[in-house]
Amino acid sequence: MKARFSKIELKELTISIGVMTLAIAWHKEFATTLIMLIPAFIILAPAFALHELGHKFAAQKYGYHAEYRMWKKGLLIALAMAVVTTMFGTKFLFIAPGAVYFGGLHRQHSSISDTGKIGFAGPLVNLGLIAVFGIISIMATSSFVSYIASTGVYVNSFLAVLNLIPFGPLDGKKVLMWNRMFWGVALAIALAGLVWGSSFI
Repeated sequence: MKARFSKIELKELTISIGVMTLAIAWHKEFATTLIMLIPAFIILAPAFALHELGHKFAAQKYGYHAEYRMWKKGLLIALAMAVVTTMFGTKFLFIAPGAVYFGGLHRQHSSISDTGKIGFAGPLVNLGLIAVFGIISIMATSSFVSYIASTGVYVNSFLAVLNLIPFGPLDGKKVLMWNRMFWGVALAIALAGLVWGSSFI
């Protein structure tokens, strides 16, 4: 299977990663913001981009046309929240950057099985990244590297838990309708990762 990307998709994916990285790295001191851009990118880019690409590749595998589209209002809200809440001493973020939309060109209707598998692909990527960052955190000899890796565990666990909530347009509802066992096991692993990651950061 050959991945297919449009120019607008790559542009919007890049913008989304850039804005979210800035929001996470934002600090009331400009120098600190610059320093935190690289760690924020290392943690965020795989957690978000690979999650969305998981959806995209899975959709293409099952014969659908799939593309990522950013949500401009969601990105602006995330950046505004980072700036405003930082001014009051405690940064709080709610990031809803966009999503992969699929259907249309190759197949007209998606089955519960297809939708569930495509929905599961995103959180599954995050579960894999939890393992990768977890191993790095355990094996790291530098406290800074261990901290970054532990944060990576936490961020990916948080994204997996959030997306596995069986409500509305979130992945969890699609996965639960398709396979309850996969949904339950994935959620349990993500919750364990959330607890483990939060204990180190």
